[in-house]
Amino acid sequence: MGDANERRFSYWFVFPAVMLVIVFRIVPLLWGAYLSLTNYNGISRAYFVGLDNYAAIMRDNGFQAAIVNTLILIATLPIWILIPMILAILIHQGVPGGGCSAASISSRRCSRA
Repeated sequence: MGDANERRFSYWFVFPAVMLVIVFRIVPLLWGAYLSLTNYNGISRAYFVGLDNYAAIMRDNGFQAAIVNTLILIATLPIWILIPMILAILIHQGVPGGGCSAASISSRRCSRA
């Protein structure tokens, strides 16, 4: 009998967190999905246009350029992470010349205004 009461009481502790997730995550997600399928501009009445908004954005040159730039960033990101990490590991291991490279890296950063 005590376990059932404790379980029911514990739901009251979880309830606020669940409500926050619903209000601030689920509702905006569903509202945004609904608005993306309409021609709503914030003033006039929303009319359902289906996937026309998505077809229009696929034809937009600015959107296509943004997709290309994003793909380039994703493709080169490992390089931008690996090179500094390798340099940091080499400096940390005490490789000959590591102190000079650490000094040159930090001095270059300090000299930028």
